[in-house]
Amino acid sequence: MFTWRLLAIMEMPYVDPNGMPDMKSVQAQYEWWVAKGFYKGQKTFNDMTDLSFVEYATQKLGKQ
Repeated sequence: MFTWRLLAIMEMPYVDPNGMPDMKSVQAQYEWWVAKGFYKGQKTFNDMTDLSFVEYATQKLGKQ
């Protein structure tokens, strides 16, 4: 029953209709993991980001 009350007051996140992630949010999450020491790899945020699938899909299906 607690779950239903929580869901009633939660604000749902924005979802881009074209499937594009919110890059500022994703980068902020990446930086948090790095700052906390949970990620110690050499890859940068840009190295790990590949939007080619989203871009290809929007080319084929059209942007909304």
